[in-house]
Order: sequence, then C-alpha cells, then structure tokens
Amino acid sequence: ERWLTVESLVDWPVVEACLPGVKYRGEVASETLYDALRRADILLAPSRINETFGLALIEAQACGCIPVVPKAGAFPEVLRDGKTGYLYEPNTAEALSGKVIGLWRAGCPTNAVRQQARKWVTGEFSWKKAADSICDLVVLERKRSRLRRDVRRRLGNGIDRILAGVAATGAPGTWRLRRWLYPEMRH
Repeated sequence: ERWLTVESLVDWPVVEACLPGVKYRGEVASETLYDALRRADILLAPSRINETFGLALIEAQACGCIPVVPKAGAFPEVLRDGKTGYLYEPNTAEALSGKVIGLWRAGCPTNAVRQQARKWVTGEFSWKKAADSICDLVVLERKRSRLRRDVRRRLGNGIDRILAGVAATGAPGTWRLRRWLYPEMRH
C-alpha cells in the first residue's frame, strides 16, 4: 500500500526509490512491447490478487517469452505448467526466487519450450477458436431454449402443480428446475 497513491494507482517514483534497478518507462507501443517480450526469456508476474484471465501471459507466450507466475487465480488456465510456462507455490517471494533459480540451473527455458508456448497460444487463444466457442454457445442456448419451450408446451399448466408438489417434498433442485423452465421470470 505504500506504493499506491490516494487514487489507488501505482506511485512509480516511490517504487523506483524503494527498488533500485526498477525503472518505469510509461506506456509503450504494442510492437515495442512485443519486441521486448521476444528478446526476454521469462516474464515474472508475481501477483497478490487472483487474476481473472492473464492477458499479459498470453501475449508473452505468443512471443516465446515464458511466464513464471503463482499458482493462483486464472494463471493455471492460461499456461501449461512445465510446457509453456511455470507455476510456483506458495505465493511468496522465496518460492518465486526458488523457481527462477531452479529454471536457470536447469537451462530453462529452452528454445523448444519457447516454440511450444508460441504454438500452444496461437492454437488455444486464436480469434477463430474464440468465434467457434461463441457460436457453440449460441447453438447450445438455442437447443436449451427449444427444449424449455417443448417441456412447457407438453406439460402446460400442469408444470406449476408438478413444481409445487416437488417443492412440498423438500426435494433439492426445485428452484433450479423452475429457473431452467422459466429463465425470464424473477425467482
């Protein structure tokens, strides 16, 4: 917290004063960032918060730069531990430094690992794959919607009696069934 401004932004002059060798260069153009990632062997991304996705890790791997991150949040989902990046735990400075020292001693990352990271990311996180996933979700929702309509049509008004009867038994899942059949209603 000592490195944050009252607006909760990073106070870079304070960070630079506390950590010799750290220099904040400001925002850079995408191509400048990608050139830097292509030249780097590893990307250290320690984090005390549970990241929800980790776009920086995807960008790094796409450039052949291998991320070293805590086993927390979404980080394990955006790399393949030991193949396209490395996870460490517990989430401490000691564990991070131990992981990095171990990687350097083992001669990692190799060019083969860097190439594997590039290949995996471009296949796993491509725009085509994202579009295909969205299309699959739309098709699935259409099928569910048709099924809901069909169940409602076949059961007619009897569905309310069925749901009331199931609810009276105290059976779990009654509200889930009601929400599934009538997603447009507030429950």
